[in-house]
Formats: sequence, structure tokens, C-alpha cells
Amino acid sequence: MKLLDPKGMQNRQRKRLKRRQYSYPGLNFVWHMDSYDKLKPFGGCPKRTRLDLGTENGYIADMQKFLRRDHGDTFSGERSFLYGKSTNA
Repeated sequence: MKLLDPKGMQNRQRKRLKRRQYSYPGLNFVWHMDSYDKLKPFGGCPKRTRLDLGTENGYIADMQKFLRRDHGDTFSGERSFLYGKSTNA
């Protein structure tokens, strides 16, 4: 990373990154996942999962639909995940 993004490394080391604030109706309403996050252990099941268009995310979309298939809310089954850029909220 020092060779690819030296300025970014300096900002991270100085803790100058600006974190975006998101607002959703409740705990575990939406999770956004990218390639790094998929390797982390998560607990629970969100109502919706937001994924970028990476090829491996099809598996996560299928798992999300399976886990939410029998829920009776408006975000069950097919509506339990979204595709979009990781930079969009």
C-alpha cells in the first residue's frame, strides 16, 4: 500500500479519514459488504444486504435470499439484497 497509495497510508496512520454517516430504521437493517468484509465473521442476519457487482457476490445474494425466504416483511426473499457501488449509500 505504501507504493500504491502513499498519501492514503499517511491519512490512515494519522486517523484523518472521514467516515460517512448512514441512517437506517434499525439495527441490522442493511449491511454493505465488499471483498474484505466477506472474510470477517458476522453474526445475525440483516434485513437487507448491499453488494457491489463482483462475481463472488452472487453466492452471498443467494445465501441472503435463502436465509430470508420465509420472513413475512417487505424485505424477504428476492428483496433482501441490493446491488450497487460501494461508494453509494
